Amino acid sequence: MTTPSVLSLTARRAAGVIAAIGWLALAMQLVVTLGMMTADGHSVAAALWRYLGYFTILTNLLVAVTMTRVARHRWPGGPAPEVSVITGVVLAIAIVGVVYEVLLSGRVPAMGPLWWTADRLLHYAVPALSVVWWLAAVPKYTLGAGDPVRWLAYPVAYLVYALARGAADQWYPYFFIDVGAIGYRQALTNASLLSLGMLAAGYVVVGLVALTRTSRRS
Repeated sequence: MTTPSVLSLTARRAAGVIAAIGWLALAMQLVVTLGMMTADGHSVAAALWRYLGYFTILTNLLVAVTMTRVARHRWPGGPAPEVSVITGVVLAIAIVGVVYEVLLSGRVPAMGPLWWTADRLLHYAVPALSVVWWLAAVPKYTLGAGDPVRWLAYPVAYLVYALARGAADQWYPYFFIDVGAIGYRQALTNASLLSLGMLAAGYVVVGLVALTRTSRRS
């Protein structure tokens, strides 16, 4: 198994920088969410619940935790995360950036400079930096054909979580899974298409790694 223990000190420091940016962006967005919702009469608990409903937030949190642990050179109390896990996390945050740019950016109204900064960090900076770091630093040659299917576990789990939350409080974080507006059939269709897109992206990644591996051997 290849782990981040083989990464250079420079790569681990770069992971630490990405982690710091991620934690900062998450904190900024939390401040924005708390300010907006409490100003509308909601409780802090309700604001936190809303904050944790977004795939963007949860995925940036996953990136921040992963990069922090890579920077520390180990998982506390256990081995470092394997390359497949890191690649799945990076693929998920890349999907965050693509989906936001294609489907969501035009639908979100500007809400001040703090929101704007957090928005750019969460949807653009962290995804782009994570992908560049993965390309430059992560030894990828242990990735195999089964990995893209395993990487789907996270978005599928999020879908179940988001739909369960919506059934409980009638709030859905994204228009394309808003059951109240489009119904379960369309919401599940949209989610399936996005999942297939991520699966395809995963196979592209694995295929390119395999081609690179083959070309190096020849």
